[in-house]
Amino acid sequence: MENELKEDRSDPEGVTAYNVTIKVLATLKGRLPNVFSVRNENTSARYAMAVGEEHVLFISQGRNGQLWIDSCGSSAITSKGNSLVKQIEAELQK
Repeated sequence: MENELKEDRSDPEGVTAYNVTIKVLATLKGRLPNVFSVRNENTSARYAMAVGEEHVLFISQGRNGQLWIDSCGSSAITSKGNSLVKQIEAELQK
C-alpha cells in the first residue's frame, strides 16, 4: 500500500513523499516486523515500487529510527534480484 504525503504548503498539489507499507516474505539478514512502513521521498533518490510487486530490498535505518530504501543500493524487483538472493545466501553461509 502506498499513501501520498502532501507536506509542502507552497505546493498543495505536489506529493512530497509516499508512506509505503511492505509485507516481508523472507529475511536474509537482520530483523524486521512482518509488516512495516518506509518513507519514500518523491525525489530522484526514490526507490520505485508498485503495489503487488515483489522486491529484494536493502533497508537502512536513519538516525531518527526511520526505515528507508536506498535507490543507489542493490535493491531490485524479484525477477532481477533472484541471482542476487543466491549470492547473498552463499555469502551468509560462509
